[in-house]
Amino acid sequence: MEDTQSSGVVYSRKELQEIPKEIFDLALREPVKALDLSYNLLGGSEIEDLGGYARPRQLPADKSDSKSMYNSKTARQGASLDAVQIRRSNSLQKESPQLRLPHLEHLWLTANLLKHVPDELSNLKGLRTLWLNSNAIQDVPASFAGLVHLEILSLNYNLIGRLRPEIGCMISLKQLLARCNRLGLSEDSRFSTIPAQIGLLTRLEVLDLAENKIVSLPIELGRLSSNLERLNLEQNSLRFPSEGIIVQGRTRVM
Repeated sequence: MEDTQSSGVVYSRKELQEIPKEIFDLALREPVKALDLSYNLLGGSEIEDLGGYARPRQLPADKSDSKSMYNSKTARQGASLDAVQIRRSNSLQKESPQLRLPHLEHLWLTANLLKHVPDELSNLKGLRTLWLNSNAIQDVPASFAGLVHLEILSLNYNLIGRLRPEIGCMISLKQLLARCNRLGLSEDSRFSTIPAQIGLLTRLEVLDLAENKIVSLPIELGRLSSNLERLNLEQNSLRFPSEGIIVQGRTRVM
């Protein structure tokens, strides 16, 4: 077992190619709230398990049901074979599926081999911070709309070409970090690089979009002016707002 402190587990810089079983074993004994898997060799298919469900156990049949199931008197009264088989199957009750990491709040996947982010991560509804920087991710899945408690999403240093409109559903976001991606180079012309729905993130305090190829920003960005403390748009190709306005700072841009 690796370092464990304050309900956290650290497995960084281990050249891991799969998720260690020990993490899930620990989660059966105590809540795992923080997990650091940074600087490993994990791909998208390997991290699916983080948002997966444990295999449900079969519960033993109730003894009273068992007795009645095989009661000869019931059989003599004409109970059909089908009815007996139905009761037998019902007696093998199953537990509801449970997430393998139901208490996870903080997840670091920095500097792995991620080219895509599996939808299974969106099952981790309690996530508050998610660090996906320094991978080769090309898109953020629409299913992330379900991460309504996420406060920090770090996507720095990836290959993301656009932000999906569903990002507007992540209403708890305080920091959205997407520095040094490919925003503005998306080949899908049906969507804006920065969607208008970003204006729904009214709790946003930090928005870092520096070192991209962004040409324009939606006017809805102005809705964030009350809470936004830091807006970084350096090294883009912005035509709207103009460079002259940008250099005057966040207040003029908003």
